[in-house]
Amino acid sequence: MRFLGYAYKPSVDARLDGIIAGYLEISSLSGYLRDPANILPTLTEARRKGKPCELQVYASWDKPSLNKVLTDPALSDQLIESLRRIMAAYPFTGVAFDWECSNTGTITQRQYTDFYRRLASALGPMGRTVSATENYGSVTLLPEAATFLDYVGIMVYDVAPAEVWYGTIDHVRNGINAWVNAGFPHSSLMVGVNYASRPGWAPWYDGGPFHETPDTMKAKVAYIREQGVGGIFAYEMGLDKDDPGSLTSVIYSAIDGATPIPPAPQPEPPSVSHKLSLSVVGEGSTSLGIGERHVLHGDTVIVTAQPTAGWRFKTWSWPGNDPNYAGWTSNPTTWAMVEDISLVAVFEQIPEIPDAVLAKESISIPVNVGGIALLVLIGITILRKK
Repeated sequence: MRFLGYAYKPSVDARLDGIIAGYLEISSLSGYLRDPANILPTLTEARRKGKPCELQVYASWDKPSLNKVLTDPALSDQLIESLRRIMAAYPFTGVAFDWECSNTGTITQRQYTDFYRRLASALGPMGRTVSATENYGSVTLLPEAATFLDYVGIMVYDVAPAEVWYGTIDHVRNGINAWVNAGFPHSSLMVGVNYASRPGWAPWYDGGPFHETPDTMKAKVAYIREQGVGGIFAYEMGLDKDDPGSLTSVIYSAIDGATPIPPAPQPEPPSVSHKLSLSVVGEGSTSLGIGERHVLHGDTVIVTAQPTAGWRFKTWSWPGNDPNYAGWTSNPTTWAMVEDISLVAVFEQIPEIPDAVLAKESISIPVNVGGIALLVLIGITILRKK
């Protein structure tokens, strides 16, 4: 059984089998994603501890954007391309969607499944995985999705009635059965547990009739183990307490010794190198020069565009780039080397500022040449830059 944890701060528990770093939201109705720079500290910490790290993509609070993107083929293509570029730029091991599509009411199982199939086809050759986390209440995907998704997460929490903000064992049972009866293998499912209660987002074991306690968590994890599902994910690690009675400790102790699920596919090993090609348009250079160099897989390179006097930096360009992609004008720019990259620094000439005449004056200067008195007239023009 795998044990995954959502992490919104760069603190990675070494007992986890993987991290879901979050979160990245769809930007308005565009189908593009913001640059995940705010998530990079968590990614860096996960890599330092040798843990796979997925990128959480979130849109469940923005239903209009979600509906628009998933029902418009052009926008869904843009979203897939944005994710492909982010995976190329940063060494995440995959993408974990937290879209809760059962809340939308307009997206069909076929539309949702087909989107994931297209995304898995785009990211699979890069060694990246795709997973989906869905609400407890309904099955939103067709069973064929189990063949190309890394896992389907079932959020067995936030269930009705409104005052019950955690899932009981009955909720766990009903959630697993709903997906298994729809054709999903037990091994394709991850069951979610929540470290938070609402309102207030207090840790669940702080008391109250609808709060998780170490005892209720232990019983729940034992039941989940018996069902033979792929594992457990916890939301969210920052809400746990760092003491022997923490919910993370309870889960880890309860699943320790279980037969592990094979780990998700990883990117290429660090010994592999990739080609970084740098060139310019206009007059200028880069902090790494111009030409080609090889960089070890996973290493980060920082490139600064350096314009020649009279020129200024305009944008970065690379084969197939789109000007709407967030971060494309950043200088310097940062890239994680997980594939060959051809990067072009585009410079533009600074327009010349025409001169404006402030005044014209003429003065007469008397001179004596060979005893002959002469009067020389000199004109003076005073200029000012506009």
